[in-house]
Amino acid sequence: MPRKANISPKKGRSSWKPASLLTTDKLDGYRVRWLSKDEANLDKKFREGWQLVSSLNETAKHDNPETIQDGKPLTSVTEYRELVLAAMPEDVAQERDEYYRERTKNQTVGLLDNAKKMQREAESRGANTPDHLKPKITIE
Repeated sequence: MPRKANISPKKGRSSWKPASLLTTDKLDGYRVRWLSKDEANLDKKFREGWQLVSSLNETAKHDNPETIQDGKPLTSVTEYRELVLAAMPEDVAQERDEYYRERTKNQTVGLLDNAKKMQREAESRGANTPDHLKPKITIE
């Protein structure tokens, strides 16, 4: 006979959500994100406008504290395993979002134009498909 769990049910309904180990405090006027400590990745992110949190917030804590005995340099950068916390000014982040929105829009238009061109070429080669059997091209 299975044992009954001795757990008291919680009152009220709450939806399930995955656990997040990397929660951060918000910084006014900045968009915060965890970045890989890979040197090439950080170099690219710095050129995009990301800054390590310690350069923005003097109260930044170090989640992976190191000591002189570890033989590693002491830093005030917020880290978690192989990640560092970085922030980008919100106005720069909005410009970045707009850049990627526009780029995605242009690529989508190009895909749709290419699909329509291929369909026209197929029809010109004699592929006489009835209208109700022609595929509808939808790219959103």
